Amino acid sequence: MARPFLSLGSINADFQFEVSADLSKGGTIPAKSYTQRAGGKGANRALFAQRAGCPSSLIGRVGQDHFAEQALRPLRDAGVELSSVSTSNEAPTGVSMIAVPDNGEKTILLAPNANRAWDASSLNALRDLLSSAEEHAVLTIDFEIAPDAVDLALQQAARRRLRVVADGSFGKDVRPEHLPKLFAIAPNVQEAETITATAITSETEAMEAAQKLVGGGVTMACIKLSDGGCVLATTDVTELIKAPPAEVVDKTGAGDAFTAALAIAMLEGKPLWDAAIYGIAASTLAVGRKGSQEAYPTRAELDAMAERVRQYGGPHS
Repeated sequence: MARPFLSLGSINADFQFEVSADLSKGGTIPAKSYTQRAGGKGANRALFAQRAGCPSSLIGRVGQDHFAEQALRPLRDAGVELSSVSTSNEAPTGVSMIAVPDNGEKTILLAPNANRAWDASSLNALRDLLSSAEEHAVLTIDFEIAPDAVDLALQQAARRRLRVVADGSFGKDVRPEHLPKLFAIAPNVQEAETITATAITSETEAMEAAQKLVGGGVTMACIKLSDGGCVLATTDVTELIKAPPAEVVDKTGAGDAFTAALAIAMLEGKPLWDAAIYGIAASTLAVGRKGSQEAYPTRAELDAMAERVRQYGGPHS
């Protein structure tokens, strides 16, 4: 496969509801609007990269149903390479129900379905694909797919010396033995708590958790903070990078944008702290618009926001 940005992960049909009511109270909650969209962490990263001018390939599983077309059509239209998306005859396409209240803090009900249904044939295809990947390629992954697929991908990436950039979801499936096989990991606070078994209630504790991830073997850890900034840790430095003020409309897919932009910057040879700045820029832009893939910026918008973050956000500004 010739494309440098490889995205292995979940592919979903999204059903998004805008709501005003408090979701924690239960009962029947009226929605202000309803939209069918494409989503899934793997699909989102691939779409983000393609839109940002970095040719991408998506690797994953869908079902043999009409939801597969809903999930894949926007990626096909954008030019994402989809030849490595295979079809499960036993499980339907992944589905997520997303409720977005007025403050943009979404709640997601997810049925992984085909994302977790990897059979021997699809695993063999994944092995063949990664064994022939370009040496300079970056593999982005999430843990919302079958653990067997994750383990195989990490083994093959190590053999091929591919840099692996991981999202932190699902945190419970990120095992200690995974960390040395990752170049970078970008969990949110809740995922980082699960992965490190560390409570995070302050920026200092976030720094300690990021250092723990690096101590576990990753080269770079970026813990995404709820205010849009992140804690960056490497073997040489641990620092807080702040996000500029931004209106939050919808946080759906913002974390995926962060991970994708981080990987793109690494592909382009940017310093690690600058890669983190690009991640913050991507998520800052994404939260300002409705939806996930629909909210992703052009490359010109991404570069402009990265410069804004660089001037605003940290000691390297």
